[in-house]
Amino acid sequence: MALIPATILTGFLGSGKTTLLKRVLSEAHGQKIAVIENEFGDENIDNEILVQDSTEQIIQLNNGCAFKPEDWKQNGTPIIRIQNLNDPCASFNYSLGAVAERNRVEAGDLLFAWSGTIGTSFGARVWAGPSGVLNQHIFKVLMDERKITLPFSLLVFARVEEDIAKQAHGFKASFVHVKKSD
Repeated sequence: MALIPATILTGFLGSGKTTLLKRVLSEAHGQKIAVIENEFGDENIDNEILVQDSTEQIIQLNNGCAFKPEDWKQNGTPIIRIQNLNDPCASFNYSLGAVAERNRVEAGDLLFAWSGTIGTSFGARVWAGPSGVLNQHIFKVLMDERKITLPFSLLVFARVEEDIAKQAHGFKASFVHVKKSD
C-alpha cells in the first residue's frame, strides 16, 4: 500500500492555524485533502470553514468528558461509560454538573469507543440507552446525515476498526487503546 502524505498543523492560540487551513482548503491545487481536527474547546472554532463546501463529507468526533470518581453522584445525568456500552443493564454513575451539548448523548447517536476490548467494547455502535453525558474514551460521531447516513457511517467504521486496532496499543492482546499518533 502506498504511503499517504500527512501534515500536522499545531500552534498556540492566534498563531495562524485557521488562516493557513483556510488557504490550503480554498486554493485550486487539485489535491484531495482530509482534515482530522482535535478540537479541545467547547466551541468548534474551525467548523465553519470545514463545512463551507456543500460537496464535502464531514464526520466530527467529539471525545467524552474526563470524570474522576469524586465527580460521580448517586443521581443526576447518567455518565455513559464503556461498561454501559457493553451491557445495557450495567449501572450508571451520575453527574450533577452542566453538560455541554457536544458531550450530550441521546438514543440513536453513533458512538465510537476508542479504548477497550476488541470484539466487545472497542468500536462503533448506536446508543440505545437513556440520555446522558459521554465519558472519556468514547467519541460521539457527528455527521450531516443528508450527505453521510448512519448505516453508511457504521459500515465505514466497521471497515477501519480492524486497521485501527492493529495500530492501537494495549496491555493485553485483546485490550487496545488508540493514541492521537495512531
